[in-house]
Amino acid sequence: MILPPSLVNSLPQPSTQSVFHSLKFEHALYDNPYIPNITMTSVKEFLLAVLATAPSLVAALPKGLGTKATGTLDSCLTSALSGDGTRAHYPSSATFITEHAKYFNLNLQYLPYAIVYPKTTEEISAVVVCAGSNDKKVQGRSGNLDFANRGLGGANGTIIVDFENFQNFAVDTATGLATVGPGNNLAQLFKGLHDNGNRFLPQASGGQIGVSGLSLVGGLGYGSRSHGAMIDHLAEVEIVLADGTVTRASEKANSDLFWAVRGAGAGFGLVTELKFNTLPEPSELVTFTYTITSNDSAVLVEALKGYHDILRDTTLPREIGGVTRFSETTFLWSGAFFGNQSAFEALGLQSRLPSTLSATIKTGVSWSTLMSGLTGTASPAASPQHFYIINAMVTPTTISSNSAIDEFASHVFSGDSNLGSWSFQFDLYGGAVNDVAADATAFPHRDLLYSLDGYVSTTETTSTEAIEFINKGFEILLGHKSDSFLAYNGIASTGHKNPQQKYFGSNLARLQTLKSKFDPKDLFSTPQTVKLA
Repeated sequence: MILPPSLVNSLPQPSTQSVFHSLKFEHALYDNPYIPNITMTSVKEFLLAVLATAPSLVAALPKGLGTKATGTLDSCLTSALSGDGTRAHYPSSATFITEHAKYFNLNLQYLPYAIVYPKTTEEISAVVVCAGSNDKKVQGRSGNLDFANRGLGGANGTIIVDFENFQNFAVDTATGLATVGPGNNLAQLFKGLHDNGNRFLPQASGGQIGVSGLSLVGGLGYGSRSHGAMIDHLAEVEIVLADGTVTRASEKANSDLFWAVRGAGAGFGLVTELKFNTLPEPSELVTFTYTITSNDSAVLVEALKGYHDILRDTTLPREIGGVTRFSETTFLWSGAFFGNQSAFEALGLQSRLPSTLSATIKTGVSWSTLMSGLTGTASPAASPQHFYIINAMVTPTTISSNSAIDEFASHVFSGDSNLGSWSFQFDLYGGAVNDVAADATAFPHRDLLYSLDGYVSTTETTSTEAIEFINKGFEILLGHKSDSFLAYNGIASTGHKNPQQKYFGSNLARLQTLKSKFDPKDLFSTPQTVKLA
């Protein structure tokens, strides 16, 4: 039975509703198994009675199950947030986009059903139950800097749980165990560790990136070659499951869930607390930047070939990490060496690159100095823009040949310069990341050399031509075999035909089995999360 709009509009509403939410209100009532069959002549009296007694009905139900009593998802969310409706925001609000959605990738302007700001794990549990009772997907949001806007659900109609109020942080100075709330960003993580005993994790450098967003996809950064991925230091999580259950997972408790969370966390629950085994801060580093800025493409290509020759060197020590960006006019390799000046100079990196480059070398640098500069201030939001990105994880046996680089250069330097601002990025990994077995966690990239990104930003919606331009260059660098490469879940892209296979590789089958156990209705879902088999 469907209520006529006139009847719906005549009913007193429990909160201010847009037409969109009124329709959802109607749908929730008449697809509700808790409401008995009634006639049209009695429907208004029945609804008014339900609304009038909603508070007492909610109080009588187990915590989080108020949806069926109030009849609306909106009022259930308010109840879940301890009655504080000001912490639930809907698209009907004039400031919803600018103050709450805050799109990062402007090409992907998904519209969540609501964005809520719980303050306790119990409130998150209740929100999850509300969503599940109303067939709504749920996603958590930490830094909101995901390339595919998964922090907005990666699709319309998702309920977003923002972790803004979960910024707890503590370090046990006796054991080095850090307890971190998912609302912390990487700038806060670095500062908190430094201020509490000079502790260290091999985190990424973007200060505004969320801790949970980075950690649960793997967590690669400057120190990963020398000290492994973030998930390799994760000791325990507190997590809210699809039925609202709050549990803990570690190697000793719920080990199968803990296995899945380390690499595929967003598809299994909402992590409300993370515990890390931290390390002492590195005592001495050398930072370096090698730059060539030129309008001569041959000079830039020579530098890229030199860089690839360095990558092919199996004796390259794991103490070196960094990232290289290659664009229309620039080759830039910046990084850090976890060691002293003499050991760094023995590598002879500069002699293996064109003599025309500009080099900036700083010795005796502390980890604190490096990360203070890289993370910067955490307050300004990253600038939203239209962009497209695609990623592949390159192994030592699949690295590009010099002939592939020549073909790549021929493509990118003959393209339309008006397509947008493009770059290709090579993040150097391997080392300690590869010390862990591929099936030890859900993160499968344990035969890794570098991560390759193709990227283009545009002033307006990124055109098909710009996307095809990046995809072709990407394909060339991968030897025209991109389908055989895995991809990093931390660089989410809409360009992969089968993202689950790309992100999880040989671990996907086990993840699908665990998905059916922990989230059989695919409540925690984006286009990139693990799906049911």
